Amino acid sequence: VGGMPPLLERRGLRDPPPQRALFAREPPALATWESMICGALTGATSGALTTPIDVVKTRLMASQATLGSSSIRKAVVDILAREGPLGFTAGLAQRATYISLGSAIFFTVFEQVVNRMEHQQRVDARAAAR
Repeated sequence: VGGMPPLLERRGLRDPPPQRALFAREPPALATWESMICGALTGATSGALTTPIDVVKTRLMASQATLGSSSIRKAVVDILAREGPLGFTAGLAQRATYISLGSAIFFTVFEQVVNRMEHQQRVDARAAAR
């Protein structure tokens, strides 16, 4: 791939989209606070959406420890019988919060590292062109 910066090749962007007036310039890098918000929102969303699966898994593990064996179906039926459908949301707020914090940190650090690497590539390319 001629002329494609190595970082873009690793990201799988071998053939850049054709330039249009709207995208004539590269979009600006996210500000640190924007990275944090994006990470927190994606983390909270994924944490909330996977809470029911985590509840079933946790109950399944707990029942295996006390009863010796269990099944996913039995765990689901047990949750529905004892707590109703809201039983699948047990711990949702706490789970969404701690996952959002971790995702905010991860996403922010990742974006900062990528931005610095891209900046360094531009500096190196300018130095090589001289």
